[in-house]
Amino acid sequence: MKKTEESTLIEALGFASVRALPNKWDGKTDYLYAITKVRKSDNSVAYVISTMNEDGKNVIIRDFGNVAAIVETISIHPFYAGKRRPNLRNKQERVAFVVHEGIMDEETAQTFGSRALDVAINKYFEEKEKNL
Repeated sequence: MKKTEESTLIEALGFASVRALPNKWDGKTDYLYAITKVRKSDNSVAYVISTMNEDGKNVIIRDFGNVAAIVETISIHPFYAGKRRPNLRNKQERVAFVVHEGIMDEETAQTFGSRALDVAINKYFEEKEKNL
């Protein structure tokens, strides 16, 4: 059964727990999640859930439309604006992030290895995502 643009919008709104399509992205502000309107190779239009990766590119993470390739992004509507997951390349950057975000103080952070800091950072984002 072919899905309609309206039915995919309803699914995306439900997934995002919002009542209406958020404002269109301004092209500058970082966001973590967005409802994105796309055109597919079967010429249908659908809404999907996307995220901004560390390179600032929009990446589809959930597609509510027909099984067809996405060929065009029509519009992006962030529903969870804020910090995207940072690309932290070394321990110093991880320590700086956890201190800046108030996850832990610098002295404590310095006692952890990079993997343990990654766990703390992932937990931080999981909690933020739960509260969407």
